[in-house]
Amino acid sequence: MRENAHLLETFNELEQEKVLSLRRHEKDYILRSDTIYVNELNKLASEMTLEINASKSISDSNKATIIQILTNYQTLFNKMVSLDTKIGINNRGGLHLELLLINDKIESLLDQIRLQMNEKKTVLIKEIEFAYIFTSVLLIVASFIISFLVAQKITKPLLAFTNSIKGLVESNFEKKLAINLKGKQREITVLASEFDNMTRQLQQREKDRQAALEELHESELKFSNLANMLPQSIFEVDQSGVLTYCNKALKDQFLYTDEDIDNGILLSQLAQFGDNNNPSYFEDNEIIAQRKDTSTFHALFYMNPIIYKDKVEGYRGLIIDISDRKEYMAQLKKEKDKAEESDKLKSAFLANMSHEIRTPMNAIIGFSDLLTDENLSLEDRREFVSYINSNGASLLKLIDDIIDIAKIESGHISIHKTSTNLGFMFSEIESSINEIRKQYCKDQVQLINESNDDSIEDLIMTDPHRLRQVLINLLTNAVKFTETGSIRFGYRVEKKSSRIYFFVEDTGIGIPSEKLDVVFERFRKIYESTTSNYSGTGLGLYISKTIVSLLGGDIWVESVEGKGSMFQFYIEYESAEIKSQETIKPETLNDIDISGLKILVAEDKEFNYMLLKNLLKKMGANVYWAKNGVEVLDFFFDKKEADIILMDINMPELNGYETIQKMKKLYPQIPVIVQTASAMAGEREKSISIGADDYIAKPINNLELVVKIFSLTRQKVKIT
Repeated sequence: MRENAHLLETFNELEQEKVLSLRRHEKDYILRSDTIYVNELNKLASEMTLEINASKSISDSNKATIIQILTNYQTLFNKMVSLDTKIGINNRGGLHLELLLINDKIESLLDQIRLQMNEKKTVLIKEIEFAYIFTSVLLIVASFIISFLVAQKITKPLLAFTNSIKGLVESNFEKKLAINLKGKQREITVLASEFDNMTRQLQQREKDRQAALEELHESELKFSNLANMLPQSIFEVDQSGVLTYCNKALKDQFLYTDEDIDNGILLSQLAQFGDNNNPSYFEDNEIIAQRKDTSTFHALFYMNPIIYKDKVEGYRGLIIDISDRKEYMAQLKKEKDKAEESDKLKSAFLANMSHEIRTPMNAIIGFSDLLTDENLSLEDRREFVSYINSNGASLLKLIDDIIDIAKIESGHISIHKTSTNLGFMFSEIESSINEIRKQYCKDQVQLINESNDDSIEDLIMTDPHRLRQVLINLLTNAVKFTETGSIRFGYRVEKKSSRIYFFVEDTGIGIPSEKLDVVFERFRKIYESTTSNYSGTGLGLYISKTIVSLLGGDIWVESVEGKGSMFQFYIEYESAEIKSQETIKPETLNDIDISGLKILVAEDKEFNYMLLKNLLKKMGANVYWAKNGVEVLDFFFDKKEADIILMDINMPELNGYETIQKMKKLYPQIPVIVQTASAMAGEREKSISIGADDYIAKPINNLELVVKIFSLTRQKVKIT
């Protein structure tokens, strides 16, 4: 029967809940010996047979197999029930009752024999009353002899037979019936033989019953092990709410020991069920469960009554910890809100981006068109060019910010540390911010540089481009939001803490206190005014915070609305080696004489070449043009000479990377500066790794380019 039950569990097409119900009815019958479970099991088996026959998801071959297994299981179960009924161990019926009746019959027979003997004795006494004394003695002796013989022939075997039956019953039919029937009356012999046959049948049935009990025990052990494997807490309680069973998960989850369970745990100690604290009034719901140490957690609670003979004997239930689910849902909601807010900010950013792009483009295109007027005065022409340059710089700043955001989002933004003189850097920044003040018409705002210019101790290892970018962002914002007063900026070196602290302080409009926590988030604009003074993309401070973090520091702000703000940040301090030679830093193009220098420009776009040609020729250099890498190699194969090469990357036939590799093999002494419009992460590193001597991104800063040329051809040029 156990094998058939296991086979049924292997068919996934069956409802395993019904298979478990079959086993539950079987268990309930064995424990309670109530025929109601026999009827329930047979009824459920019949229903399952009909459902299997009607099922379309089970193949015909599987139907026949499953029905055969189900029928075998039902037959074996009914045979076990029939055996119990026949044996009558539990209900005092069947063969057990027959044994008791036989025992009573034997006792009655013995009583009749004793009664007959007494009657005969009385008759004999009466018959010899008047006989002679000798005759009386003889009769008494004869009576004694007769009584002894009767006891030997009848009474003693019956008593032995009765004692054997009693011992057999007391041993639960495990002993054999051992009576010496040799020479005994035929009736007793027949009775003993029949009783011996009945005993063998009872012993066989007892073996079958013990096997069924062992199978039941194994089944209980199996389901107990399964329950202990489940992560959910499973329990049973009586009508008083006291735990009568729980699995391992419940003890682990609620921190109770086996001793605690044995001492009695109320279900109300695990969860509250309202004012009456009666679980029978509780419906499936979410609860706050409580552990032994009084800590709590969110859980789902399911419970059903255990009904026997139409009477509720207790409850069986399940407790599922949903703390992780609750935390996940809360986090999910938080992320959803954040994503929705980010989406709104992106939409606002894109809408604002159109304005930020079109505004400088309008000026560039408009003033470029005006420059075509031949009657335009020199003064107006210079002013228009100035407008074009300033708006071009604004547009380039916007493009740089967008590229930086893309690098940050993809995780490709990187830091390149070189020896940097903070004094020189702050002088350059001061000049740049003064130009920005003029653009914003903020000449009335005083700019105060509190750094120590040209201090040899201020020579550090850092990324000058990124550090300058952060400071320009902060100072540009200060200019934008300050109408009167001053802007102070500077730094201090703390070698003990290995940090350099920078600050930018203004007397502008300040930041509302509720906005201080979001000021460094992307797409955030503290003031959404359409006033041109407050224009911007909301990217600068987010980019600045990312850069400062990559430089090993942190950035923060202190502000009072209406009084001003102070932005501060620090980066890791790393001193740079002081070079023995004199540091030369040209400040204008007029400070460098490159006349006579032979410069080969590798550029496929003619307008880019013309731009470089006009710049370099004006400074006295000899400029040559190669439209691709093949022409570069042909230039040198034709025995022509060049002191330096300005190499574009994206060229037809032979690109810049391949050309540099070939040039460095053939002419390693000729320096190469990569000049490219690609500004993505890793471009500079890749260029240097294949042999380039330096790198500059388009649009090209004229002074920066000439300084790089000077640095690589120092022995051939001079500072004026």
